[in-house]
Amino acid sequence: MDTAIGAFTMTSSLSSGSRREGFERARDIITRHRRAWTEQYLDTYLQQRWRTALEGVAQAHHRFVAAKGRPPTLIQFAQFATVAANQWTGGDLGALYTAIGEPAPAQQLHPARLLPGDGYDVAQRVYTALGGTTVDNDLRMNQPEEAQRQWQLSRLAVESLRYLQLHEALGQPPTGKQFGSSRLAWPWPGEETEGWPLFQHTLAALTNTSPPASEPAAGTAEAAPSLLDNTKHVLAKGANAPLRTESVAVRLVTTGVPVDVSAVLLTSHGKVRSDHDLVFYNHPHHDGVRTSGDTVTADLPHVPDDVHTVAVITSIDLEAQPTSSFDQNTTWHVEVTQPAGGGLAFTPAPFVSGETVTIAMEIYRHGSGWKVRAVGQGYDTGLAGLAADYGINVEP
Repeated sequence: MDTAIGAFTMTSSLSSGSRREGFERARDIITRHRRAWTEQYLDTYLQQRWRTALEGVAQAHHRFVAAKGRPPTLIQFAQFATVAANQWTGGDLGALYTAIGEPAPAQQLHPARLLPGDGYDVAQRVYTALGGTTVDNDLRMNQPEEAQRQWQLSRLAVESLRYLQLHEALGQPPTGKQFGSSRLAWPWPGEETEGWPLFQHTLAALTNTSPPASEPAAGTAEAAPSLLDNTKHVLAKGANAPLRTESVAVRLVTTGVPVDVSAVLLTSHGKVRSDHDLVFYNHPHHDGVRTSGDTVTADLPHVPDDVHTVAVITSIDLEAQPTSSFDQNTTWHVEVTQPAGGGLAFTPAPFVSGETVTIAMEIYRHGSGWKVRAVGQGYDTGLAGLAADYGINVEP
């Protein structure tokens, strides 16, 4: 009876003009119960979760030793230990070895950490860089296919943490087979063939590491477009194609507001050697690379050996167009040609996040030859953001 009266009193209170007061009472009751539960049970709960996770990793380690007659390599250990490492050791596989009482491989003692900050922040940055946007009820109701695509992008963003852990463990980017790229959904027209190199390049840009050597996606054959057969091909975003070792011209055809075209010469570490490696209208010639209007030309036989990549950059002059960005109206299209004939083309999807600078294409060394890659990566932080990634000093 008293309980019924109490419930009626609260209901009456909520419906008679003091809804805020009723909400605060309910909140305080819930908070007190949560605090009491935490004081009584949380430590025990966390200890049990911790022990269960570590025991699972230790058992998997022992099963591996029993089956193979030797301890797992770091990459093999990562296959069954990354979830526990993410939950309990900040993603540090070496610390997890210590926690289960096993000696870590020597290379894990001083790993090159690619996750210096919070994993959630890294995943959010990857999600945004891949084209992720806020999903609300309106999008779910009216554009279910786009909502599904955004969910797939969020899954890739979460998986990026495991990719970076494998990179740390291996000392180099994992291959599609090592990562298991074929088990994921890739929300691009070319699916895994298009999405896997884009995913790798995005993570390389966000962690200031060199993009991996081009490889076919797991379970697929490498794409065939090439300037070597004297025909014209269209590249998908992230795709690559071989070049002849001669001069190559990359022309940007633009619509909307005027844009500047420039080039950046990069070492194998993805950084400039000096500020002279930025080639633009005030510094139009450098080490076999030149700019002229809407075109960047690289004379490949005369590019120095320590230059691994020539990145072709498009940027909006924000002094002349302070409110402009790449969007549905301001777009670009790339045409790649060489003197001996043939051609390649690349048109990215319209940019939607206020990007004012984009990496259009990359010309890069591959073995003893050269390739070109369709990039289409945008920066909403302007030239300063791109300069920071490439190690260019923008201070006056």
